[in-house]
Amino acid sequence: MRKFKNHCHAVALYSVWYNFCRVHKTLGVTPAMAAGVVETVMKMTDIAQMIDDAAMRATIQKRVAALALPQSN
Repeated sequence: MRKFKNHCHAVALYSVWYNFCRVHKTLGVTPAMAAGVVETVMKMTDIAQMIDDAAMRATIQKRVAALALPQSN
């Protein structure tokens, strides 16, 4: 199961690189730029930062939910 999960993550990263970072010769831009999703070519550091930001938001939401106390009347 662990290998399968890692494979899924690797495929997801490749797909992001292929669509957001790689300039295609036939298009002259990335597919994401051609579709109007982004305006500039992204770098893998940008992708890594987005992943880190999403992980941090999830961690903060979990901690806030754990700290929320039920109100009693």
